[in-house]
Amino acid sequence: MNGKERLFKVLSGKKADRVPWVPFAGIHAGSLKQYTATEILMDGTKLLECLLEVNRLYTPDGQPILFDLQVEAEILGCKLRWADKAPPSVEIHPCSGSNDIPTQLPERDDGRLPMILKVM
Repeated sequence: MNGKERLFKVLSGKKADRVPWVPFAGIHAGSLKQYTATEILMDGTKLLECLLEVNRLYTPDGQPILFDLQVEAEILGCKLRWADKAPPSVEIHPCSGSNDIPTQLPERDDGRLPMILKVM
């Protein structure tokens, strides 16, 4: 049974030969190729290179493309604070100067989504 089969079996509620391993490599993936967090979260080529290295080194059954909780926040107008050794954090909330709540849903062409979807 390969990783994909294992994952889909478990996700459909069936028993697999073993528990699938799906590591959230996150920023660690960048360190495998000496890239900063900012580089892999903003550059699809570097992100893909690092994800392939995770696959080579750890042979997971699957892996998330990106672990960045701020992708949607950025699209909705939050200003982010970027760091080389950590994911970005929200610096300024879009409602900090207004009582208006953003209501738009992210589209596939918004923010960093095109880069993320291309890497997928």
